[in-house]
Amino acid sequence: MATNLEKFMRGIRAVESSGGDYKAIGPNNPGLGTGKGAYQYLDSTWNNYRGYSRADAAPKSVQDARARLDFTRFFKRYGRWDLVAIAHHAGEGTADKVKKDPSALNGVGDLNLSTKQYVAKVLGAAGLKRNSAGPGERGGGGSGGGRRGGGGLRRKPWALPRNVVGKGGRLTVDVNELYQLARGLTGHLAVLESVRRRAASVAEDLDRLALDDRGDARRIRRELDTALSDEYGVGRARNLLVRDIGYVVEARERALGADRTDRDHRRVVERLIASLGAESTTVATRRKIRRLLRGLYTERSSGGGGGSGSPTVRNGKLVKPLKSKLTSSSEFNVPDAEGAPSNNGQSYHAGKDWFAPAGTAVMSPISGKVVEVKPSVGNSGQVFGGVVKVQGSNGRVWVFRHVDPAKIKVGQRVDAGDRIAKITNWTGGGDHAHIEHWKTLSGGYDFENMLDPMKSLRRFL
Repeated sequence: MATNLEKFMRGIRAVESSGGDYKAIGPNNPGLGTGKGAYQYLDSTWNNYRGYSRADAAPKSVQDARARLDFTRFFKRYGRWDLVAIAHHAGEGTADKVKKDPSALNGVGDLNLSTKQYVAKVLGAAGLKRNSAGPGERGGGGSGGGRRGGGGLRRKPWALPRNVVGKGGRLTVDVNELYQLARGLTGHLAVLESVRRRAASVAEDLDRLALDDRGDARRIRRELDTALSDEYGVGRARNLLVRDIGYVVEARERALGADRTDRDHRRVVERLIASLGAESTTVATRRKIRRLLRGLYTERSSGGGGGSGSPTVRNGKLVKPLKSKLTSSSEFNVPDAEGAPSNNGQSYHAGKDWFAPAGTAVMSPISGKVVEVKPSVGNSGQVFGGVVKVQGSNGRVWVFRHVDPAKIKVGQRVDAGDRIAKITNWTGGGDHAHIEHWKTLSGGYDFENMLDPMKSLRRFL
């Protein structure tokens, strides 16, 4: 089954070049130029990619590679397929405006098609909705449980599988998932090593080559493009490591809360740590990996107090919104394709995932006014559940996503500790509320308008 990125590329080809004519020459648009190839790249946009002066002169593999890089980058920036199509047809500047104000799309287009019509045709041909899952996700239903071929994990960062119950009914580490994680991390490190060697080789070539040697210059460009790409190079390695490190950090919290008498599970964790990096290139690398990861499982002091923590017990001016255990990690700066866009073109998680069983009550952490209530949109995919936003007297806003709102209305006053929602059951991973802290309501869903919620929630650890 095709990934959503492959479906989107197929949709673009269907609209741009009658299904995939890689030699296609489009009509001339005054002031813009002529689109060429299966994806109808303008010469100025194509920009001599991999040494080819125009898109239609490049082979199928090169045109597909360029489109794949662009569409993956667009999705990471916008998180919606309709905005990816707008960025390709009318430019990223237009997509930026439409994301903030949908009416900005009115009147935009070329001589052949309005951009609004273009988007509808592309998504229709691709069989995608604007909020369909990201580039690496498979289309269609099924009970894959967040996996796809090859046994690799395909879950969003911090969305761990449910715990398994150990001796005495206490929660223990899911050792099968940790084993897959250990193997995956080793593979990702191999990707980084490959990138490093390739970059080193290119650097050596640059010292020897004359820049007027066009054949060698093209080869260097291809190598650099591949090394820097989000599909095969450092971009992919970064995303993979961020995701899997998130799993390890959450696994640490579970290990610390596991049955202390269940030594077999603790020994398994230690063996997994020791196995990481077993296929790496040097002894020093293996030692470093083991040292770093073992530190994640170091016992910590309890911090005193203990207890389950009633959600209506005030701690300063803030009320604990959930009575389940809060993990200590901050996820605010973690790159996330579905996250909040920033001025640097990257998107970030920009919040905290607080895990608790479906149906767990969510309390307002502050006294304030309800400024948004969105009903649930289901329990599958990356965009699921509903949204509740509460604004305090200081103008800052607490946002709760992946929740089923209680019987509350916009404009209603709530007190700290009032029930405002419950956690949605999620078929794609562990049930949780995604919590954000905004500086202002008008600033909207932008990274620069976000505060790390852990700076306020840390008191509940």
